[in-house]
Amino acid sequence: AYHYLDRKPILQLPNEHIFILPTALLEGISTKIHYELLDSEQQISEEYKKRYGDQFLNQITTEAEKSTYKECGRNIELLEKGQNLGDVDLVFKNDKDEYMLIEAKNHRVPIPVYFGDKDATVSHLERLKGEWESKVEKRKKHLANNHDAYGIGNNYQYIIVSRLPEIISFFSENLYLSFFEFKQWLSSSCKHTNFTKVYDEIYQQHHHDYSDDEMNAFFKKGYSVIEKRAKE
Repeated sequence: AYHYLDRKPILQLPNEHIFILPTALLEGISTKIHYELLDSEQQISEEYKKRYGDQFLNQITTEAEKSTYKECGRNIELLEKGQNLGDVDLVFKNDKDEYMLIEAKNHRVPIPVYFGDKDATVSHLERLKGEWESKVEKRKKHLANNHDAYGIGNNYQYIIVSRLPEIISFFSENLYLSFFEFKQWLSSSCKHTNFTKVYDEIYQQHHHDYSDDEMNAFFKKGYSVIEKRAKE
């Protein structure tokens, strides 16, 4: 919904006209309400987080079940020697007895990261590589040795699905997909386990080849640049 480069919902054009993106404005309103509820008193905040999380899991299930997968487990708690390693949020099985394990990350990225601040993005990546990745690796290692105990066959794929794209996707051997990318991955005939291949299949075919000089020339003429992307 945002302008390709400026990423703003309201654009001042050279001819004194104003270009408004209504969906972006509505997103801003919903985001404010979201944070107001998160900052509410504990009972309200916890209930909202639960409903918000359940809604995201339901959205993932809806997309997965449009293909050959069926949900067969939810919120599977992983325990090792009494230690809670966290949950596998969703477990799916298809008609070939192949399992798909989903760890859902239903949150918004920090605002500076969302708007492309380089330093903030680097710091965010370091946090993800430490805090996120270590927990993911523990869960995957545990499941490699104990999947039978949870009713999961040995033919499974472990995917982390986040509401928005995460920079760690490019720097991890694990498969991190945004919800949009997950939908595209499900519809693909090639279920790549490498994010670079997933990225190339979804985005590179829509990539423009304009130079910086050409882009600046567009702006001087008062043009807006819109990138065509895969259909959601």
